Amino acid sequence: MSTYQKNNEHLPWVEQFRPQSLADVLGHHQIIKTINKLIDTDNLPHLLFYGPPGTGKTSTILACAKKMFGTELSSMILELNASDDNGINIVRNQIKDFAETKKMFGTGIKLIVLDEADNLSIDAQNALRRVMEKYSGNVRFCLICNYVSKIINAIQSRCMNFRFSLLKKNEIVNKIYEIAAIKNCSLDSISPSILYNISSGDMRLILNTMQACYIAQGKIDEDTIYKCTGTPHPTDITILVDYLMNDNFNCAYRKINQLKMEKGLTLSDIIENLTPIVVEMNIPELVKCYILKNMADIENNLIEIISDDVQLGGLVSIFIIAKQKMLDVVK
Repeated sequence: MSTYQKNNEHLPWVEQFRPQSLADVLGHHQIIKTINKLIDTDNLPHLLFYGPPGTGKTSTILACAKKMFGTELSSMILELNASDDNGINIVRNQIKDFAETKKMFGTGIKLIVLDEADNLSIDAQNALRRVMEKYSGNVRFCLICNYVSKIINAIQSRCMNFRFSLLKKNEIVNKIYEIAAIKNCSLDSISPSILYNISSGDMRLILNTMQACYIAQGKIDEDTIYKCTGTPHPTDITILVDYLMNDNFNCAYRKINQLKMEKGLTLSDIIENLTPIVVEMNIPELVKCYILKNMADIENNLIEIISDDVQLGGLVSIFIIAKQKMLDVVK
């Protein structure tokens, strides 16, 4: 409960419960142990944190900065988001100006935190590499990204790389109960698992969802979670699968379209929730592959903003053809 910032209750829960020290960071025990030792021995190198969103990358480096700089934090750290300006100017201007400015009094390195670094262009990354080389005696960089493959090898080799994996379910569930207790918020027994599944282990998304439920209903329960997130309820998906597997094209299309409008569902959410069900279906492997491959094409089409109505027709068609394929296999 030491992570709770009681004086900042007007802030979003994500900020209220952001770890204030490395000891407060959830999970990643080996990474925290290594970074603590690097700081204690004054041997901190350039860092590259990568992994799925909401796993504690930004929280970890901010906790590091607080340990390193204490009351001087604001003058010793520069936080930037590469998604704000993915061109070379962010390197030539803000980063270079901060890196070449030394402390007026005292000694010690400064810290530049570059979030979403995988959004930097190749030219910007090459410029950054040169800045990292030139000012390594004065500043350390921490690059944060989701996809390390988008970071050029020249930068990767100059950093100590840490992969932040998904948090363990039991760690997240325990934290959910702790936060609900602090906020004196009603929480039923099934909600922590639902929050974990919907978020795919993203702790930031979990906190935002909990806050939305609390503000909307004053409690966190199964129905409130599904309503606040707009995620299809499992019973709705079960009904939808029944339409796809048992009705003809016109009937299935009409019923699913009506269900979408009544429940406020999106086709992309439907496909996302259908996928694990199809994977577990007791149907011929070739038919299963046919369904999954074509659902992937529909999901890609939705990204390209192709009409939902057209794509819904495509989804129904997939299952109509799949049912015929299963009959052909039986014959």
